[in-house]
Amino acid sequence: MILGTPISNNIMKLRDIRINIDNPSENLIGNLLPNLDDVEMLFPHLNYLHNCQCSICSNIINTDPFLKLPNHIKKESIRISTLMIIGHELDKVQQQFNYNKFYQCFKSHLRFFKTGMSSRGYLFDHLISDQLNRSISIMPNLKLFEICGLVYHKVDLGDDNLAPPLFKLLFGESFKGLDQESVGDMADMGNVFSGSGGRFRV
Repeated sequence: MILGTPISNNIMKLRDIRINIDNPSENLIGNLLPNLDDVEMLFPHLNYLHNCQCSICSNIINTDPFLKLPNHIKKESIRISTLMIIGHELDKVQQQFNYNKFYQCFKSHLRFFKTGMSSRGYLFDHLISDQLNRSISIMPNLKLFEICGLVYHKVDLGDDNLAPPLFKLLFGESFKGLDQESVGDMADMGNVFSGSGGRFRV
């Protein structure tokens, strides 16, 4: 689903894919927000917080004030909020990536520095990684996938030839959760949807 026709016709030969989107929170995420149902149909493996089984996501959505929200309101606010958060993450990564554009003549994995990575990990990676791996597993020679400065590389699976290709974020910590302000804004969006107000700021 991430591929256009020209790329699809050459999937057996592709060794790397690099996607750069100007202002990703506006041009990518902004276009997805009005069509959330279509997003879930096209990308059924997105790991939204409300359907994730990990303890981090459970701790976020099963604490006050989320417990006060009706389930349908909670789900909608989480879907919209998480897409907004990953859009801002991509904005920040892209800004750091462009700041270091002098170094883009080096190998791709050297262009981006660990100083630009979030110490809490990325919700983007937590949300997208399963869908990403399922989408690009059909490209046997692909070694590297980059979107807006976030670089994924194929992990060496050793002798296990039966296992599908696995791509991991090259630089960055595993997802450790959201800061309190992001969680608060996410819950406040649910309060706005339910008509009870809130401190949510657009």
